[in-house]
Amino acid sequence: TSNVDSAFSLIMILQAKGKPEEAREMLKTALNFATELRSTPFTFLAQSFQAELAVMQDQAHEHIQWAEQAYAQLQLAPRYTFYTPQLTIAKVLLAAGTADGRKLAADCLRQLRVYCESTHHTRILIELLALEALLHVANDDEEAALTVLEESLALAQPGGFIRLYVDLGPEM
Repeated sequence: TSNVDSAFSLIMILQAKGKPEEAREMLKTALNFATELRSTPFTFLAQSFQAELAVMQDQAHEHIQWAEQAYAQLQLAPRYTFYTPQLTIAKVLLAAGTADGRKLAADCLRQLRVYCESTHHTRILIELLALEALLHVANDDEEAALTVLEESLALAQPGGFIRLYVDLGPEM
């Protein structure tokens, strides 16, 4: 998994540096590696990161079907690395911009929140709460958005988390 995580880190760096084409090329390498391994978990991981990058590059609409299928098979145990595929499901569904997408995203985030709070998985909870804030904004509930964003920021402040908010895009 360290090869895949390293590739994902590099992809995020390339994207943050304004090199989306290079990020997509590195993603192709990661997808090819996952295919060569013939591992269903690695293939899912690579496909979910492909959707993650698509959200960042305003191409989430290409992955809505993937997100709906992944949601139907939602696994609550997130990975203990910087990348959490379960959150990508919610990101793609939110980016769809539809009432149905927001409803599925809300349910996905609700299930993950219960899990993260029960397991004290603060890092994922920080990003999850930020996504909940975006969901509330999409539902025109600014008060709820600010409340949940304050909760996210309070958890993030001791660790100096900034990048995850930036990576959530201009809506954040």
